[in-house]
Amino acid sequence: YLVNGNSSFKLNKYKPNNYNFLFKSINQDLNFYLSAGGYKSKLYTVKVLKMPKIVDFSINLNYPKYTKIANKTIKNNGDLIIPEGTTVNWEINLQNTEKTTLIFLNDTIAKQTKSNFKHNIKSIRNSAEYHLITSNSNGLNDSLNYFISVVKDEFPVINVTQEYDSITSRFLF
Repeated sequence: YLVNGNSSFKLNKYKPNNYNFLFKSINQDLNFYLSAGGYKSKLYTVKVLKMPKIVDFSINLNYPKYTKIANKTIKNNGDLIIPEGTTVNWEINLQNTEKTTLIFLNDTIAKQTKSNFKHNIKSIRNSAEYHLITSNSNGLNDSLNYFISVVKDEFPVINVTQEYDSITSRFLF
């Protein structure tokens, strides 16, 4: 039997003299010992390694002045549709993280981080995918993938058509 605190679990026999037990959904260190035939093993510990993660984040969007769009902050959503020339500022709250990497177009920005990550990209001109990768000294990492769609700034186009009046063909409008 596997004994954890006041609970006792029967081991699964898969070969002669070989047993196993599957621990499910462990989120903190676990102490146990083995017991059989009146004998008790030494105390063992299963250590849980903390996963690096993004707790929450916000993206501050500073639109080009000529658009007259009010700047705004987007929370916990990394997919964006922005006008060309927008400045994007990420503010990310982290947990169990020692290094954060932002990959955008041909740039890789890696920073040693503990609890937050801030980065600013001025004047985004092209649509692109970007990646946020968090890692720690346990060799664990996590990544999120997003897309920024840029609406290109173009000259206005005016289409003019000339039509005859429906009552008399002498008038055009």
